[in-house]
Amino acid sequence: GAGMVRQGKTILERVKHLMKSGALRAPVWYEAALKVPPTGMPPRMPKPARIVYPEDRLINAYYQRHPKSIAPAIDFRSSEPYYTRKVARQQLALMEQGRSERQAWQEVVGSRGEEMRASMGRAMLEQIQAEEEAELRKSMLHVYEDGLMQEVPEKKDGR
Repeated sequence: GAGMVRQGKTILERVKHLMKSGALRAPVWYEAALKVPPTGMPPRMPKPARIVYPEDRLINAYYQRHPKSIAPAIDFRSSEPYYTRKVARQQLALMEQGRSERQAWQEVVGSRGEEMRASMGRAMLEQIQAEEEAELRKSMLHVYEDGLMQEVPEKKDGR
């Protein structure tokens, strides 16, 4: 066969030549291959078809909407799908019930997204307020150390 012939010689001929020259000892398979010579390489297998799940298009759309999102590492020991696939499956289920892609997206992610933005907004606001308060207290401490103020009031929560 074409895969077994290289520079006009079969693998058996090449091995025999290498053995005669002393460059190679007889491989363990050599005697068996002489008794039943290889018929050639198996035909090339066609490339398998790409597996595409119905939610894959929705997952791609998610990453287009959120380009900074990173696909998580997948734990192959877990049967639990990752967040984006869960969202896509929920969206697909709603679409199968007759909702448009946009309506399904709003139902699945819209309210959750608004919730997340609101909670992130609250957390961010609290962080900003804490940083501003720390800067204000630091400034007040400098004023106190310079003798311009009697004491720095403490908050009840110890900050």
